[in-house]
Amino acid sequence: MARIVMHPQAYAKMDIVCERVVEQVTDAVHVDVLQAAPIGADHLYIGPERRRGGPALITTIHSTFIGDKSGQVWVGTGHWQYPEYGASPHTIRSHGPYQLRDRLRGKKFGFKVNHPGSREQAFMRKSLYQKRRLRYVGRGL
Repeated sequence: MARIVMHPQAYAKMDIVCERVVEQVTDAVHVDVLQAAPIGADHLYIGPERRRGGPALITTIHSTFIGDKSGQVWVGTGHWQYPEYGASPHTIRSHGPYQLRDRLRGKKFGFKVNHPGSREQAFMRKSLYQKRRLRYVGRGL
């Protein structure tokens, strides 16, 4: 029976290649999430940088390479799940003696609004689960 033993430096080189691949994939997912973040109807009134949920959604998408062959891409708002997974029809009520309104357009809606819900726009899942063609990262080792 033959026994194959890897050279100890080969393990170190594999670790370097794995870290490079993780950095590359993390960066690619981050760019794709930024491009796929949903644009709401508000962009017609404010400008192309306005996204659904306000500018807070797009400005809080971040990525980091943690080391130890892992990276993260995350959205730092508390309302990212509504564009990602959609929202079922629900009632929105005023929390005071004032009517619900849209300050940008000057519209008033009353003290109670029946929201029709919204379809899912899976910007995180689409970006994460797509096939990627990676460039070769083993040169120079």
